Amino acid sequence: MTDFDLLVRSQSLMANDINPFESPGVVDEPLVEAGPRNVRDRFSLVGWPVVYILNVILPLMLAWGLTEQHGRYGMFLAMLLVLSGGWYVAVRWTPLARRVIVGALPVALSQFFPILHIYLGMASIMLVGMATGNNVYSGSGGPPIASEPAGFAVTMLVGGGLLLCSAVIGGLLSVVVARRWFSATGGQ
Repeated sequence: MTDFDLLVRSQSLMANDINPFESPGVVDEPLVEAGPRNVRDRFSLVGWPVVYILNVILPLMLAWGLTEQHGRYGMFLAMLLVLSGGWYVAVRWTPLARRVIVGALPVALSQFFPILHIYLGMASIMLVGMATGNNVYSGSGGPPIASEPAGFAVTMLVGGGLLLCSAVIGGLLSVVVARRWFSATGGQ
């Protein structure tokens, strides 16, 4: 038998899916990958409300004096929407949720020097005031956030800004720190 005949014979064996070097158990087992619906990540499901509460302390204290009762209804509705949206992301997109959670820790610590939170709040109040035609800082004496839509919009803008900062910081930290912090499977 020539080398050419051996080569043709080995290729015909491989074409029939017969591999003498492969164990029989590997061929019969299907490959199942852990997708976003197969994994319930406890770190994200528990970590999200923890960092959410840590990040809402200062904005809530500052916003309470700037809102009337109707504005507070909108504010609490937006807070519930952000909390439930974070849980939805934690279930559907675990790597993104972990980045936001890890990035939200430094954002929460920044409340000791609340420059980020104060500027986001001021900018949000000004944007909502310009959109509604109400000059917020005119010195009229009343709280600037008096309606449900205004309270909702200001809270969503502040929350969205803090989430964006958390995602950026978490993305930067994902390059530096251990990979297992950002993977539900432990970085495997």
